Amino acid sequence: MAESNINKKKYMVFDLVKILREHTDRLHPMKQKELVDRLHEAGYSTDRSTVRRTITDLVLDPESRIRSVSNTAHDEKDSDYETYYSGLYYDQEFSDAELRWLIDGILYSRNVPHEARKDLLEKLCNLGNAHFRKNLNLNKIRRLAADEPVNPELFENIDRVGRAIDSGKKISVVYNSMGTDFTLHPRWNSAHLLNPYAMVIRNGFYYLICNNDHHTTLTVYRMDRMTDVQIEEKLPVRPVRELDGFHEGWNLQEFMEHNANMAFGDPERITFDCAEKGVPIVIDAFGKGASFQAKKDGQYECTVRVPAFDMKLFALQHSEFVRVTSPAELADEIRGELQAALDKYSEESSNGNKAAGSGGTAAERVQYYEAKLDRALKALDAFEQVLPEVEELDRYYASPEWKEDFAADEAGQLPKDLKRGVLSEDGIYNLLERVREITGGPR
Repeated sequence: MAESNINKKKYMVFDLVKILREHTDRLHPMKQKELVDRLHEAGYSTDRSTVRRTITDLVLDPESRIRSVSNTAHDEKDSDYETYYSGLYYDQEFSDAELRWLIDGILYSRNVPHEARKDLLEKLCNLGNAHFRKNLNLNKIRRLAADEPVNPELFENIDRVGRAIDSGKKISVVYNSMGTDFTLHPRWNSAHLLNPYAMVIRNGFYYLICNNDHHTTLTVYRMDRMTDVQIEEKLPVRPVRELDGFHEGWNLQEFMEHNANMAFGDPERITFDCAEKGVPIVIDAFGKGASFQAKKDGQYECTVRVPAFDMKLFALQHSEFVRVTSPAELADEIRGELQAALDKYSEESSNGNKAAGSGGTAAERVQYYEAKLDRALKALDAFEQVLPEVEELDRYYASPEWKEDFAADEAGQLPKDLKRGVLSEDGIYNLLERVREITGGPR
């Protein structure tokens, strides 16, 4: 009988904590009377004195999460327990703001399968109490498309890759691209061995930082593009120190600061001018890795240390307020890509306004022919640059070497996958004829 009472008391303590966890938090405390009433509803015939003693033990237990808004009240009817804990609540493991942050992160994730998303959201909601769930509106999940192009193996991949990283083992992976049919298509003919080092989230996607066994460099792969992930239990992972550029080890935080777009390359010092309105976006991309120096024209000279390709992507995306100044090679490359993009739009604009050449206003005609002049000058510049290569092709076509190479091709001595347009009887000849027609040179 005594043992039965002990077990019943244990269950009562368990249900008491469960009631407080489900119905209270710091902003919604519960009075002892209501707690006693709820215990009675749960089938316990306990009195307030017993509940008070249990509450006191829980509040004073440093490992308990039961808290009291006030412990200054005094109950003169009970000489053994003078301290009366009022306003009881459970100190929730997650605040409402933390849960909302986690839920929104899953809700709008770009690569979580729809069914897995619903399952995750239900689990996260259950981490909150009744007050949290009452105020939470999950109807918006029903408005999200259930047929998004995602990889159903994503969470299995995360689990297996995580275990491989923890145990220091290689993994075998098939890597894919998303096709126009919104399904994954293998990019490799067979599975590759990867040495996994870390999984990170950047720009809404999960990435694996790793080394492909075929190379000696660090690289990244999208986790949602992987299929058929297997842990190679007998193959230990290659140490990072054996990779090019990481002989002294690597720092993950520093690596992430230098790879805002997960574009690989050796970090280098890059400076660029930035308008004031672009400062917040620069900080979002590079964090405290960016330094600013005010200029007299109201702009800022910004310095970062990132891979050139990463900076090029950033500069192209935010060209309205960013202008790279050094290194000069990077600035020239960005300028060339911007000019190429402008040429495409200029060409479309001129094609769509051909009537302006024969009619329209004077301003429209000038704009129309000015665009033609620009394109013609650029074409001539490009033509002049390629003339030395044309002359070299002409010499090769008339040389004994061309005849030897042609004979080798006829005899099947050249690799089958070798591109051989220069050995066709009309390839170089037709090119030379076109050049002579343009330049008026001898035939």
